[in-house]
Parts: sequence; structure tokens; C-alpha cells
Amino acid sequence: MKHALVFSFLTLTFVNGVNAATVRRLSFDDLVAKSESIVEGQVLDSRTYWTSDRRLILTSYTVRVRESMKGIAPFFGDLFIKPAGTVTVQTVGSTPNRKFVVEWSKAGILDGQGNDTGATLTFEAILYETSNDIQFVYGSVSGPSSDGSSATIGIQDSTRTEAIQSGYDQAVVSSGFSIGYHFLNGSYVPPGTPTPSIDQTYELTNRGGFSFSTNGSLSSLTSGYTIIQPAAGTASPAGVAIFDFRTNNVLVSETGVPASPLLQGGRIYAEVSGAVNTGLAIANPNNEAATISFFFTDGNGTDFGSGTTTIGPNGQIAKFLNEVPFNSGSNVHGTFSFSSDIPVAVIALRGLTNDRNEFLITTLPVVDISTPPAALPITLPQFADGGGWTTQIILVNPGDSAASGNIRFTDANGQSVTLTANGQTLDTFRFSIPKRSSFKLLTAGSSANVQTGSVHISPDNGSVAPVPLAIFSNNSEGTTVSEAAVAAISGTALRMYVESSGTLGTIGAVQSGVAIANLSSNPLGVTFDLTALDGTPLANGSMTLPANGQAAKFLGEILPQVAQPVKGILRITTSGTSAAVAGLRARYNERGDFLITTTAPAAESASPTPSELVFPEIVDGGGYTTQFILFNESTSGSMNGDVRFIRQDGNPLGLNLNVN
Repeated sequence: MKHALVFSFLTLTFVNGVNAATVRRLSFDDLVAKSESIVEGQVLDSRTYWTSDRRLILTSYTVRVRESMKGIAPFFGDLFIKPAGTVTVQTVGSTPNRKFVVEWSKAGILDGQGNDTGATLTFEAILYETSNDIQFVYGSVSGPSSDGSSATIGIQDSTRTEAIQSGYDQAVVSSGFSIGYHFLNGSYVPPGTPTPSIDQTYELTNRGGFSFSTNGSLSSLTSGYTIIQPAAGTASPAGVAIFDFRTNNVLVSETGVPASPLLQGGRIYAEVSGAVNTGLAIANPNNEAATISFFFTDGNGTDFGSGTTTIGPNGQIAKFLNEVPFNSGSNVHGTFSFSSDIPVAVIALRGLTNDRNEFLITTLPVVDISTPPAALPITLPQFADGGGWTTQIILVNPGDSAASGNIRFTDANGQSVTLTANGQTLDTFRFSIPKRSSFKLLTAGSSANVQTGSVHISPDNGSVAPVPLAIFSNNSEGTTVSEAAVAAISGTALRMYVESSGTLGTIGAVQSGVAIANLSSNPLGVTFDLTALDGTPLANGSMTLPANGQAAKFLGEILPQVAQPVKGILRITTSGTSAAVAGLRARYNERGDFLITTTAPAAESASPTPSELVFPEIVDGGGYTTQFILFNESTSGSMNGDVRFIRQDGNPLGLNLNVN
């Protein structure tokens, strides 16, 4: 009687009817050389049949090709299934942690002459959803050659040029033995390799913080997003992610991206023209797909370019507005509006390519259009004009009716300042914005001296207030070397992350600063309290702002007694009325250029939100690193939880992290 042979190398048929390669037992070196391969996929059907010469029983699986693994061989040899033995296929568990299991039970081994060696094996191949890991588990193995001494064991990649060979005619198998193949970011991770982190835990004391960074070691630019998941019974912390971009080992850009709540509708300032482009990142942290509807509005209030796109479960997209799926065209000055059928997290980024062909990034606010527009005056706490500085005042109309009013510039003493902007020299400028559109006022920067102060936006009676933003740019020898965006944030008690190291003006120096504007017509007392990241008190100080006055100072000027280097949380409180506050971070790069970005403060809260927050965009590799900063904004109690990193396809993103 002749025995039927059952190979433990999965034989698959593509759904388009193309048969898999012929199965023969080879070493993986031979498999690579001969391009023999099969694929991993979703099993749609299976059948077992005799070959035409009645010598072999083959099991053929019809699959939908899904993943990149082309060869999976837990025991590639001359096997047959004994009476009472089976080959079974089963999917166990639930999404997104299912396991696809193929089990060979009571298999025998034939020698070179086709005779039963007397060996008996039971083993499984397990394919893991989400992680894409592969595991071979050997249950009971006994008898001649059951240890793998006549088999090939391993896996082969999708390009048919690489393989991981765990055994070739080697005694590597025993009862209870298992072999695992771990994958991260789509690549195999050899045993003993330090594994990048797919999450980071945090614990924040009252008035404490936590800072950690990617190290930029990924071989190519990798994009994704981050979920801040508070532990049960605790609130979410405030957070800022700072992108650093280096080219030719020189830091050319920094920008701070605040942690974002989820929303279902928003509007951003949109500019696509020459050296300027606008990008948008949308993260969908839900287990179902999100459908995004969008349209553009030009400077005259005319809508155009409507469309829809879908973001898969737990997925993310990051695109410029002139790219698919938005397709804005090459000349846009207006707004971009969107809505989603489920809550998503969104961030907008402005990109400027300067005369050195360096890419500078600035964060743009996302207006939640589900919130009724306000009608109150708004103050931006900082502008800079002259001495190489210019400021753009951007106003976005959040409503469906026109908005109008005045823009007034004041100095540190609260007195009106006359500036040249948009070809006019005034201290107060009119604005009129069509529905859903935007307005831009650009200062000329013609003075040799720098003028700083605050900006006051007052809507007309009956008009909604636009959402303002100040983008100030630093030009050195005819080249824009830095841009930063200041939004309107105000309160009587706020907290922000600060750090200081080195001497201002020297290469590598970093110094946080604060711009603060008095919203009252009376003098305002301001108190500063600095704590270390572990919550330990370090220093305190105070200042008095004149009526409608403003101040912009570095940490070393506010608290000169603090020793460097220092990283901590600065608490800013006022004596009564609210103040507008912006966090600033200055840095001198390897060329000595003065770079500046903003690190948004957060208003203190007795009951911060317990829901998760999201950094809709993170980047690493290709010259980019990301610093993550979390801090406790609650007036009492500690916080703890987990930060998870997600790839654009919804799978875990592995990052090499350093705690700062």
C-alpha cells in the first residue's frame, strides 16, 4: 500500500485562478534562488484531492491575498496524515485580535523511499491579526526525523529575495517547542533586537509633567497619530507635540501641535500659492470607517471643490490640500470646511518653502463649526513688526453670514500703534469677511526696529467674531528662517510647559517665553509659579501689566533665579480679570538662526475631560523627530494613563523613544 503525502507548506490558489508555485522541499536559500513561494491571505475555500497518479493527496486553499508573507513553513517535509489524523483550519478570537490557525494532527514522515519512518507529529501555524506576527507551535512530536532533521522550517518575504530560516535538516523541534516571528511597521524584527515601543505610559503629579521624544532612527519618513488614553477614573492631560525637522544635520523648523479633542465638523484657513501650501491630518480612532465630506470657499465667499473621502477604522490620512483626495488646485486663498459622520481628530499645518529650499512648518487652528460663533472682542497677545519681523493676522469666519469689524494694534503700554499693512498705514484696520471665508492682514515690516505688542479684534454690532491667528515670520538676510502661529487663549489661571538651557544667542540654546496681554482697562497683577516635571516647586515671580498692556519675556527674565538647564510647568495666574497668553519657545540652530515656535498653554480646570485626546499627526525619520509633552491641568489630583502610537493603516506604530 502506498502512503499519500501531505506537505506542511500551505498550498494556495489566488482568487483570480492562478495556481501557487509547485511545492517541493527546498532550503530557503534554494527557495529564494528559485523564487518558489506561496502567500498569506484570507481562506475563502478549501478542497482535498488525489493527484492523477493516485500517489499524493493535496489540500488546496483558495485565498484572498492580504499580507506580505509569501512563504510559511512550520515543517516542510514529506508528511502524510495517519488514520484518525486531520488537517484543520480555523479562525479564533474577535477583531482586531483574531488568530488564523492551521493544525496538522497526527502527521507521519516518509523517508526517501516513501516508507513510514514511524514518526508522529502534531503542530500548528498561527497567524496573528493586527500585529502580523507568525508562530509555529509543536505539540507532541516523536519518532525518527520528528525533530526537524529532515525538514525545512521558516518563512519567506513577499519580494522572494529574503527569508528567515529556522531550520534546514537540523534537529530544532521538540514537544512543546515554539518559534515566533515578530513584525513591526511591516518589517521582521530578529530575536534579541530592542523592540520599538508601540505605547508609552505616563504618571503626572499635581502640577507635574512628562516629556519624551522619538529619536528619528526610522529609515524613512513615517507618519501616524497618537492616542492619549487616560486610566479609568482619571482625566486626560493637556499635551503638545513638537516636530523638529533637520536637513543636512541642521535644524530648520520646529512647530508645536496641540493635543486635540474629537469633533465632527471644522474649518481651517486655506492657502495654496507658490511657496506656501496647507496640509491637513485627520485621524479616525474609531473601530469603524469615517466618511469625510468637504468643500473650499474662496475669498469672495464662493464655495467650490466639494468632495468626500473615507478613512478606514483606526486609520489616518495626512495630505496637502492640492493633493488627492482634496484636489484644491494651485491658487487658493480662503477656507477649507469639512464634516464627518463620526468624531475624528484634525490638525492643519502650513508649509513654507523658503529661499534655501527649506521646509518651514506652522500649526493652524481648526475651528469647531458645531459651536455657535461668539460675538465678543478677542485679543492675540503677540505681534512683531520691523527688524526682520512681519506678522500676518488671519481671520476665519466660522459662520454662514458675513463678519465685519476692526483690527487694532497696541504696544506694551496699551497705546495704539501705527503700522503699515496691506498697503495702508493706520492704527486700526477694517475687515469684512464673506460667509465661511477668511481675511489676511500682512504687516510690511519696513521699520529697522522691532515693534511688539498685542492685537485686538472687535466685531461690529450684530456680527459674529472671526477666529483669529497671528503668524509672525523672522527674516534674516532676505530669507525667512522661522514662522510661528499664535492663537487666542485666555483665562485667569493657565499652565504651560517650559524649558531653558544654554545662553540666548549661542548655538543650541533653548529658551521658553511667555507673551501675555491685559484684557482689562485697569492694571493687572500676574503671578508665575514654576514646578519641576515631578511637581517639585522651583521658583515664583510676578509682574504688573498696565491697562490694556502687554509683555513678552523669556523664562530667564521672568524667573532669573532658576538654575539651568530646567524643564518644568509654569503656572500663570492673574489678580482678577482674564489675560490672553501665548507660550513661546526660542531656539538657535547649528547656523545660529533664531527659530521660534509656540507651545500652547492650557487653562486650569477643576474637572478636565476624562475622554481620550489625540495628536492627529506625528512624524519620525527622514529628518523628523517628535517631542511629546504631557502636563497636568487639573487643580487637584494626579493623572496616569497610556499613549498609543498608530500607523496610518490602523496598526500599531513602533517608535524608538527617549525620555527627556
